Amino acid sequence: MNIKALNEAFKPMLAEERILEFYRMFDSEKVLLTSSFGTNSVYLLHLISKVNRRQKVHFINTNFLFEETIKYKNDIARDFTLEVIEALPDPTSHAITREEKMYETNPDLCCGVNKVATLNAVLDDYNVWMAGVMNTQTNTRKDFDIFQIVHNKLKFMPLADYSELEVQFYIKSLYLPPHPLKSQGYGSVGCTHCTSCGYDREGRWSGKSKVECGLHTIGGKQQTVNEKLQVSELAEA
Repeated sequence: MNIKALNEAFKPMLAEERILEFYRMFDSEKVLLTSSFGTNSVYLLHLISKVNRRQKVHFINTNFLFEETIKYKNDIARDFTLEVIEALPDPTSHAITREEKMYETNPDLCCGVNKVATLNAVLDDYNVWMAGVMNTQTNTRKDFDIFQIVHNKLKFMPLADYSELEVQFYIKSLYLPPHPLKSQGYGSVGCTHCTSCGYDREGRWSGKSKVECGLHTIGGKQQTVNEKLQVSELAEA
C-alpha cells in the first residue's frame, strides 16, 4: 500500500469525508479504534457514530483515571449508541506500579505497563489502527500524517492536521457534550496522578520532561517489551 498516495488523496478531504472513504477501503471488523474519551475525543466519536456505528471503540482504562472520564465514557457510549470495549492492564504488573507509586518515580515505565502494553495486547488482532491524534498536540507528533505505519500497522488519523481550536470549534458548534473537566481548566485529561490544569496538553506530566505516554510514538512496541521485563524484575526482587 502506497502511504504517500493515500495521504495525498485524503489531504483535501474534511474529517467526515476521510472517514467515509476509509470505510470504503477497510472492514470495520479489522479496524482497531482507540479513544481516551478525553477533552477532544467526542468529535471523532460523533463522526464515527454518523458514519459507521458498528465500529467498536477500545478504551484503555489504566485504573488511574478520573471518575469524570469513566462517567463521560459511559454517557457518550449510551448517547451515541457505540459499543465500547474496556482494555485493562495486566493485574499483576498494574499492582506493582500502584504499590511502587511508579507514576512518581518512573512515569515512563508506568505508562508502558498500563497503557502501551495494554494496547499491544489487542493490536495484533487488527489490520488498521484508528486514533484521534493531532499533529499540533506535541513536538513529537508534528510530523504525523493522516496515514502512517506505527507498531508495524497501518495507522489512520483523520484529525492529524486539525488543531485544538478547530476541534473545539466543531464540538461547540455541534453542541457535543464536553468532557466534564474541560470547564475546570483541564485542556487534556489522562491519569489522575499525572494530570493538572493547563491549556491543551500543558497539564500532562507537569514539571517533568515527559510529554508522551508512548501509545503514539514510533518503536513503542519494543520499548514496552523492555519495560515489562523491568516490571518482572521488580516483582522478583
